[in-house]
Amino acid sequence: MKKLLFLLSTAVLFFSAEINAQQVTQWSQYYFNDFYLNPAIAGVKDYAHINLAVRRQWAGIKEAPIAQVLSGHGYVGAGLGLGGGIVNEIAGPTRRTGINLSAAYHLRLSK
Repeated sequence: MKKLLFLLSTAVLFFSAEINAQQVTQWSQYYFNDFYLNPAIAGVKDYAHINLAVRRQWAGIKEAPIAQVLSGHGYVGAGLGLGGGIVNEIAGPTRRTGINLSAAYHLRLSK
């Protein structure tokens, strides 16, 4: 019985290792900034793509969430694309700023 209880508690801890209680940034303009949604598209386009987006939620309410993203990606050569972005979010008394980098290798499967 002790072994079964130990295995069960280990499984519960293993599958619930990360818990987040903060608000995740919400974006609705994925059509214009598809790189922020899917970093694997870095280098898909034949030009350098730079995007700046700002989102203000709940207009007119004091300390409403505000988020800004500056991102860019481009084709480097030999099937490799690189990209990155800076995210700044202010929600009430909290502020979160982060940087993300990505690399993608694109392999052509057919003509």
